[in-house]
Amino acid sequence: MALAGGMATLALVQVELSLLDLPAPGETVVFGVVAGLLTVTLGAGAMGELLLRAREDAEEAAFTDQLTGLPNRRHASLILNAHWGATLRGRGLAAVIFDLDHFKHVNDVHGHAEGDRVLQAFAGILSKRTRSTDLSARFGGEEFISLLPDCTLDRAVAFADDVRELFTELHFGWGNVTLSAGVAVVEEGMGSPDVLVAAADRELYVAKERGRNQVCAGNQSVAQLAPAEELPQVQPKALSDVTVLLVDDDAATLRATNRILTRAGCSVLSAESPKQAVNIITGGTSLDLIVTDIVMPEMSGFTLVDLATRVTPDLPVLYISGYAQEEVYWGGTPGARSAFLTKPMEVDELIKAVEGLLQPGPNEGLNVPQPAIEVESASEHESERWDAGDALDARILVLDDDPLVVRALVRLFKKAGYAAPIGLTDPRKVFQVLREQAVDLMILDIDMPHMDGFQVLERLREVLKPREYFPILVLTGSSDVDRRRAALAAGAMDFLAKPFDVVEARARVRNLLATRRLTRQLTGRGEELEHLVRDRTTDLADTRTELLHRLARAAEYRDDITGRHALRVGLMASRIAAEMGMKPKDIDLIRRTGPLHDIGKIGVPDAILMKPGDLSDEEFNTIKRHTLIGEQILGGSRHEVLTVASNIAVAHHERWDGAGYPHALSGEDIPIEARLVSVADVFDVLSHARPYKEASSPREAVREIKRCAGGQFDPAVVEAFGTICERAGADNLLSLADPIDPSTDTGLQ
Repeated sequence: MALAGGMATLALVQVELSLLDLPAPGETVVFGVVAGLLTVTLGAGAMGELLLRAREDAEEAAFTDQLTGLPNRRHASLILNAHWGATLRGRGLAAVIFDLDHFKHVNDVHGHAEGDRVLQAFAGILSKRTRSTDLSARFGGEEFISLLPDCTLDRAVAFADDVRELFTELHFGWGNVTLSAGVAVVEEGMGSPDVLVAAADRELYVAKERGRNQVCAGNQSVAQLAPAEELPQVQPKALSDVTVLLVDDDAATLRATNRILTRAGCSVLSAESPKQAVNIITGGTSLDLIVTDIVMPEMSGFTLVDLATRVTPDLPVLYISGYAQEEVYWGGTPGARSAFLTKPMEVDELIKAVEGLLQPGPNEGLNVPQPAIEVESASEHESERWDAGDALDARILVLDDDPLVVRALVRLFKKAGYAAPIGLTDPRKVFQVLREQAVDLMILDIDMPHMDGFQVLERLREVLKPREYFPILVLTGSSDVDRRRAALAAGAMDFLAKPFDVVEARARVRNLLATRRLTRQLTGRGEELEHLVRDRTTDLADTRTELLHRLARAAEYRDDITGRHALRVGLMASRIAAEMGMKPKDIDLIRRTGPLHDIGKIGVPDAILMKPGDLSDEEFNTIKRHTLIGEQILGGSRHEVLTVASNIAVAHHERWDGAGYPHALSGEDIPIEARLVSVADVFDVLSHARPYKEASSPREAVREIKRCAGGQFDPAVVEAFGTICERAGADNLLSLADPIDPSTDTGLQ
């Protein structure tokens, strides 16, 4: 483009020169210009090519494992989520997790270079055996994952076993490496792709448990386990006869729980990871109880219990978690005897739960967990009725310019039991309907007069709530891939081909409505959790502030028997801050932190603090230390409320003229919050009785404050205080900070 433009410009210049009878430039000049343009063009093209290649290389590196050349975990997670959307529309999906057996031994004995060679060799085999429609990736360390869409369990097992046989036949000079694999397919009741991966991971651990170098999948692995003998009748056990397996990835919780159970008489085996626990479970140790965390790396507590109960059926389980029971996603069945406790646990409730689980009979009096998803055997028709029944309240809108299509779809969904489907043939009316009525799903034609489906999709943004999941099923008689892609990019979720199949139409609508229902539930739950976190954060902040205030009142009680001096100072200081035009947040902060100004008096002896007469120099120096003590109590925190409180505690006796203590600060070097509290503190002390003095009148106290402006106090703060006094009247100042009558404020109310 640059070359062509330059040549065109050169030609126009020559034409103009000839029209004006001016001499044309020489051949040397023309050649130089052309050569320059050609150089610029080639340079720009080469630079563009280099930038494009660099971008492509960076994108590929972000999704590729550098050692094996396979897609990495990030790439696999994206593809898994994409395939999961297809499973909601009825497509199958299988996951295979491979793990190289004893790979740590290979690295320890033969070195990491040989370990890398083994990983690369396996990656080569896996890549060759993976279909173009599938994906195989390195999932982490010596684990790999294969995602097989539209694949049955039998075919996935055959694929995994084929890869296993090819790999175990390789000889690396020093020996062979074997391979274990777990296979799972999407089943009803799996709520997320993580559950599918967890199921495959569970089968992998079964393969490891059975001796490695094999593939386990679904019921196949269960059927090959030796049948468990029927357990004898459980008899009550003393804690001194009990062996407990304790599993928790948090070292502090593990130690504390171990100490409690050991002191109760139990024999405790501790495992810091599920892998250690599996080794203990399969190592032949007789166990009476498992106490396990739920959320752990490698595998969840549910998966661990699944494995343990295959070895020891009816093994009692105590689940412990930092989450409340209703907030825990349950990924398995609770077990024959189980209970749940929330961390942190009280010693008594832990012992009570353990004793309850070890007693024969039902779990009476225990907090018994329930599965979050109950999967029951049901026929295909029963399952369909359950889904449809759950969506009967959903409102469907059909928009198509063909009245026959609209009537057919409305009749279809009415017959299926949906609540009053809406049919429209004019796309211009759809937006008013959406504003006036609650609609859960829209079936939309693309080719319509007045406004096509793409224009409708574009304008829907004006009607829908931000981030609302509103499913749109596009009706189309076209197989044009570009049009379908454009519809998806514009907001469509699925397609229904014309002429449509009745069963397919019902199934697609049912799946989209199920997704909308789950999305709304998750959104609602997310909002609830946000409110809960906000409320708990507020409660925590209020609790922290209240504790500090009570500590401050404890200090005040020593020379102000009501303990209200601190509260009055905080309130008056906040009123002055408001008069000075400070932000509401800062005003509230001063109101809450002002009462902590004399917290350092906790460190002053009673004999000095309560002395009715004059203080000696030594005694006064002791009194002055309360500012530094307050700073030590409140300082060094990352929380703003404590930082401001510390500034007030240490600097509220500094003077504007620099003659104060403890650091002789002056002017604006004194924090503004301390300057505010200084005025409020002196006014309150002057206007209230103390054991060593009588109360001055409010007018006398105000005069003294104004007299000290520019010396002891910040003139701007005194001016704001004076404005409040003039507006409210000096005699009413006390009631602004405290409704208690100051003449009686010398005893407990």
